Formats: sequence, structure tokens, C-alpha cells
Amino acid sequence: MMACPHCGRPAVSLLPVPSNPLRIACQACGRHAAIGWLCLTFASLPMVVAACASLLAPNVMSAALCWIVGLASSSALIYGFAPLVKR
Repeated sequence: MMACPHCGRPAVSLLPVPSNPLRIACQACGRHAAIGWLCLTFASLPMVVAACASLLAPNVMSAALCWIVGLASSSALIYGFAPLVKR
């Protein structure tokens, strides 16, 4: 649970993944919050690197490992460092 930028209570859940990460409703106050587009752009960079690395991987297991590492690092960046902003 992440803290709502409006009410400050931990009421915004990002799991399961919302269908629109640019607009997430707070479960306590009902107002909308979002992850900024610049933070989402920088957080998606590990997935781009993983896609490029998987194309150069010598076998399928290495390519799958690239995707898993890219997804885990992108998720860690989004959930750990991307702040919610008021919408």
C-alpha cells in the first residue's frame, strides 16, 4: 500500500496492477492519484535494456533471465521510488 497524496493514509494499492497506472483511485478518500509520466518512463528503461539483451542472448534460458531481471528491476523502481502525485 502506498500513501495517498491527498489524505496521506496508506490506501492506494498497486497490486493487482491497475488497468490505467496514470489514474489510481484511493480506497480511503476516493480521489485519484497517479505515478508521474517521467517516473514511469525512467522505470521502464530496465525493460528496454532487457529486451535488447534478450535479443543477444545465446539461448532461451538466458533470454528468459534477461526478461525476469528487467521486470524485477522495473517493478522495484516503480514501487520503491516513483511517488504518487495528485490528479
